[in-house]
Amino acid sequence: MKVLQTHTKLGRRVGVLVLFVGVLALLLSVGASAAPVARKASPNYISPEIGALLKAQGSVRVIVNLNVTSTIRSAGYKNDIAFAQNGVLAALPAGSFTVTAQFKNIPALSGTVTAAGLNALLFNPAVKSINLDKEVNFFGNTAAPVRDAESDLLTRAGELNALGYTGEGSRVGVVDTGIDTDHPSTPLLEDIFHQRCFRTEGDCVGGETSAEDVHGHGTHVSGIITGLYGVAPDAEVAALKVFTTGSTSDTNILNALDYAADNDATLQLDAINMSLSGGSYPDQASCDADNGGYVAAFATVNALGITMFVSTGNGYSVTTVGSPGCVTGAIGVGSVDDAVGVWDDRSAPDVVTSFSNATPVQGVGELVDILSTGCAILSEVPPTIYPDDFADFCGTSMSSPTAAGVAAALLEFDPSLTPSVIEELLETSGDLVVDDRAGMNNQQFPRVDAMNAYGALLVDAPTNLTVTVFSPTQLDLDWTGVDGETGYVIERSADGISFAEVGTTGVDVVEYSDTTAPCGEVFYRVRASTGSGNSLPSNTASATGRTCPAAPSNLTASGISDTQVDLAWTDNATDEDNTRVERSNDGGATWTEIATVVGVAYSDTTALCGVNVYRVRAFRASDSSYSPYSNTASAVLCGPDNDAWSNAEVISSETYNDIEPEFPSATFEATDPIFSCHVSGPSQGAESIWYEFIPTSNGEVSVDTIGSTADGTNPDTLLGIYTGTPGAFTEVACSDDLEDGSGDYVSQITDAPVTAGVTYYIIAANWSFGSANNINEMYVNFTFVGDGSATITPTETFLPPTETSVPPTETPVPTATATEEVGVNMMLNSNIETASSLDPKMPDGWSGKNLTSDRMVCNKTGKPPVAYSGLCALRFKGSVGENSSMYQKPDATALVAGDTLNLSVFVNTTVPAAGKVATVKVKYVDLTAGANNDGKDKLEVSLSAATTEYTEFTGVLTVDGTVAKLKISVGFSGESGKLYIDDVIVMHMPGARLMGRGLLPMPGANKMGGNN
Repeated sequence: MKVLQTHTKLGRRVGVLVLFVGVLALLLSVGASAAPVARKASPNYISPEIGALLKAQGSVRVIVNLNVTSTIRSAGYKNDIAFAQNGVLAALPAGSFTVTAQFKNIPALSGTVTAAGLNALLFNPAVKSINLDKEVNFFGNTAAPVRDAESDLLTRAGELNALGYTGEGSRVGVVDTGIDTDHPSTPLLEDIFHQRCFRTEGDCVGGETSAEDVHGHGTHVSGIITGLYGVAPDAEVAALKVFTTGSTSDTNILNALDYAADNDATLQLDAINMSLSGGSYPDQASCDADNGGYVAAFATVNALGITMFVSTGNGYSVTTVGSPGCVTGAIGVGSVDDAVGVWDDRSAPDVVTSFSNATPVQGVGELVDILSTGCAILSEVPPTIYPDDFADFCGTSMSSPTAAGVAAALLEFDPSLTPSVIEELLETSGDLVVDDRAGMNNQQFPRVDAMNAYGALLVDAPTNLTVTVFSPTQLDLDWTGVDGETGYVIERSADGISFAEVGTTGVDVVEYSDTTAPCGEVFYRVRASTGSGNSLPSNTASATGRTCPAAPSNLTASGISDTQVDLAWTDNATDEDNTRVERSNDGGATWTEIATVVGVAYSDTTALCGVNVYRVRAFRASDSSYSPYSNTASAVLCGPDNDAWSNAEVISSETYNDIEPEFPSATFEATDPIFSCHVSGPSQGAESIWYEFIPTSNGEVSVDTIGSTADGTNPDTLLGIYTGTPGAFTEVACSDDLEDGSGDYVSQITDAPVTAGVTYYIIAANWSFGSANNINEMYVNFTFVGDGSATITPTETFLPPTETSVPPTETPVPTATATEEVGVNMMLNSNIETASSLDPKMPDGWSGKNLTSDRMVCNKTGKPPVAYSGLCALRFKGSVGENSSMYQKPDATALVAGDTLNLSVFVNTTVPAAGKVATVKVKYVDLTAGANNDGKDKLEVSLSAATTEYTEFTGVLTVDGTVAKLKISVGFSGESGKLYIDDVIVMHMPGARLMGRGLLPMPGANKMGGNN
């Protein structure tokens, strides 16, 4: 058996850690006393978010990492940790730190700290660093079309299983949402050997000894390892539950890892999988600094022989990787697709999945260690939550357990494999995959290949491969052989990256002649074979037997009609016989040769609706040689004119409605922005169209896709507003589904603030590729409202002054005398009747200033969420203490002592924070008290927070003297927020009194001049 050396890159990581701890040991006396300690001259590392959170909240949850020099293999390790923990706690001011967890095997503790406690921790030499106890999320399952065998074709785990290595005797811990213990899949249930729940929130279903899954994510992840279609179907799993639904904390996860270490003698885990993420980092240094608890925890479990597999994240990032997958000691696992179109237009077997986080680094400083199949993976799900027992999902949540399962199967063959050897093995034996996404610089990453890894354990790799030119069509290879082989496999490549087998030799045969070598530089490598598996590859060697025809260049493609694309190119070859034309209609995943051309132009009259991608190459008949390919060029047929950002449709009016029946032929661009609101986590959408808008004044934009149609029952869209250019977009607003909680999947952005003169781009997209809910006709409805452009307009009458109104809840008033005028005079009725510009007149005999709102909402669903009486409602938005007001000056003696003012406010929605209120106030100036007595007495209606139904609020005020001025205001006394008002009505009731409180009917009943 081949014994691998410690992986160089991993050795560097460990070496740096040991050196760092060693230096600290020389400088500090760590945890030597529980008594107060001397302050350090410089503060310990602190996560940058802690200060702001502490200022805002008064306290904050933290992980305190301690300087403990011993390791899990040292005698007294647990005592050293406990001693350091107790010493740090004893040195803290009273009441400054509340403990959440004291770990037994991780030199850290977690809790809630105040400013005084943080200051003490910062200068305590026993403290290594202070990190935020972050919120951590699992990567939500993303459904995809059913795939199963495709993944196995890449990982070749099935071949390893067929040799008898199925993970028997291997144990994997799954830190996730738990597992469905009642699932009908017997293979999964038989392999559950332990359960535990770690929730400081106290919401473990069934208690701490149960890991029952109420979400489904953990069940799917566990099934990938050891379920019916599992990579290691006979491995055992321990379900370590840290999620119920939603999110968890670093403390919960560290508690699970601490438990695994503390119970290593009984659990005997070989690997742990964590498909989760709590933050993203661009490099190793920043990741480790901000996640000190994980650095210590991973070092502890690695020392116990437990290999950590952690997802890199689904954020579509090419500059950062999620933690703790980026932490030293973890194998960070990214994702590749396993089939054409399984996720998006660029999906194809062994293509890095668009959502897979990465940085363009391999070797020292790498954050992505390996890739594995993550889209789409078939596994068990709880049938009580999902419509079936099994489902296909995409995510790095799926790629990580796939890799962990391969490791479990390999550990059955060789149980002595250590975490560093397993990482080295999977990396060096993996098939290299180029990450061709923008910003990745074509960086290569190893994708897990179970049989290559297995073969590398059986036999050494050949060495000293050389290639010589025998003739223009024959290249000869020779190399140094190894012991124990039964032959050799020769692999060839045109680019030195993607290799394919071209021949074999027998036992002890260490030379080979390639008589079918193509033109141009040809690359070779050789593997030793044992019949059961192949070794790692030899060195790569290359040679050129003959040159190829020069490649064509400057290929262009122009759409002429719905079925015709015209091509043109530059011919750079002098020895070719013709040019071959190829077309792809799946984004370049597969190609079909469609024409042989003599010349430099071609008209394709069989082009299809959608994206047609072309490439050409020259052909020389004398030796059947092809040139390299030209550049690719594409043309979109039948699609919307605004399919691309560069052709965004310009919106030049304040109200705009667009219907795109050609949307099914719209395309996706790799530079489309990431939607932060995507319910599965920040990600791009699918096919899209674009609009451009430049406001002429400051204001707000509302846009929705309401009315869009699909074959499915729920048209599913994404909607975003951005500034910038492709590759450098800045999000202004984003919507996945309607804001009203209706469950509709169309999108709606309400009141996005925009600035005069700035160019804004609006993108409307399908939520995903290939769904029945994808759009047939895309509706885009747009409204722009400039600041201060809407007003409440008064109308003159509410009830005729001779009509008597008696509320049903009041005692009837005695019949009025013939000389007594009984009635109600309308002071203000703000019902909004049209969406056009409104008449600012006051009631007869009044003068003053109109009550203004920041915008008018007309004929909309979603906000306000229920029907309201008028065609429009007015929205008021402000900060604490801000008011929008009007005043009215009545005719002399219009309101006198003994008269009554009644206020009625019909509210559709209020959205201040819980427990806060918005208010509508009526104040009056008492003429007898002086002109400056502005509102000594007032009527104030408080509008309770979070009102979402159509609600009437009323109040009453008795006039004490002659009124000189009446002032009405709308404001927020308790919290910033928004208030949608359909009507504000003020009534004046003369002194022959009918009632003591509001008598108003709902809007529209007996209303004169209204619209109901």
